[in-house]
Amino acid sequence: MWYPEGMKATLSNPTVSPRLLEDYLDQVDDWRIDFDQLLIRIEPRFVRSDLRGSLRAYLTGLLAPLERKNGWQLAQQAGCQTPYALQHLLGRALWDADAVRDDLRAYVQEHLWTPEGVLVLDETGFLKKGDTSDL
Repeated sequence: MWYPEGMKATLSNPTVSPRLLEDYLDQVDDWRIDFDQLLIRIEPRFVRSDLRGSLRAYLTGLLAPLERKNGWQLAQQAGCQTPYALQHLLGRALWDADAVRDDLRAYVQEHLWTPEGVLVLDETGFLKKGDTSDL
């Protein structure tokens, strides 16, 4: 489960004020509303309902606090037995990637753009574990 900054520690602390907990829960509700609005915008690019479900599961998994985000972990996070549905979404399903990109760009401009703003994209990898994997 994803929590706003500091929420995990707050949930385990019985002395946290009810008001602070309510503020955190409001942040989660606001985040879910924004996430749902974004999905409403891009889901029409995915004609089949199973693809829309896989899209939601995939994006939710990417935002989850998982140590590794490979197909199996993302599928497990989504409650799936195998990663095949997510792999189908990313590798074989028909959807318009350029249109999704344009929708996401428009969403970001509408919600985050300011004249002083700078967008920084960072493809953050993971630390190598062991000596047999190639980087």
